[in-house]
Parts: sequence; structure tokens; C-alpha cells
Amino acid sequence: MAAVGAAEEAAREGLVAELYGMVLGKSSPATRPGTRESGIRTTAQSWKGTVGVEFRYLDDQIMCEIAVAPDSRAYPRQVLYFGPLETLIQADSLEPMPRRSAEQEGR
Repeated sequence: MAAVGAAEEAAREGLVAELYGMVLGKSSPATRPGTRESGIRTTAQSWKGTVGVEFRYLDDQIMCEIAVAPDSRAYPRQVLYFGPLETLIQADSLEPMPRRSAEQEGR
């Protein structure tokens, strides 16, 4: 158990990655790390749409954002879910969130 405690402490201090994103496709798989400070954002895109997933820490909780766009934007803006990762994992279904206005998005 001491090793787990040391790993958690190192992650809290930003010394090791705690979040990971993986991509699989035609090329070899690639994994990218994220820390408590950086978070991590991944997207899957096609000409017909984009899905983005972002993990970031709020206090000591991993927050998850799932967003979509009807095109190949760099990162989609229509948020389907934003909340604790733990809540999403325990959910039976996902109901889309109401669209946010440009003012709410800080644009």
C-alpha cells in the first residue's frame, strides 16, 4: 500500500501523469499523458462530425466533458455532458445538456 500512496502523492504534485488518452487507427497506437494541472483532451473527427472528451481536475475530483460538433472543428462546442467522471461511469444513459450561448462560453 505504501507504493500506491507514493504514486498518488507524486501525481498530486504533478510529477507523474494521472490521466491518459489513447488513439488507435491505421498507424501504431499512441498514448499521451495528462497531469492534474494540464488535464487531457482528445478528439475523434470525420468530415461528418467530431466528438471530444476532456478530463480535468476540479479540487480533488476528475471532471469529464463530452462534446460534439457537426463538422471537423478543432474542438467541438456542443456539450453533451459536463460533470464528475464517477457520475458518468455510474449513469444508465446520457441525456444531452442544453446548448450554451456564446456569452456562456466566453466568446
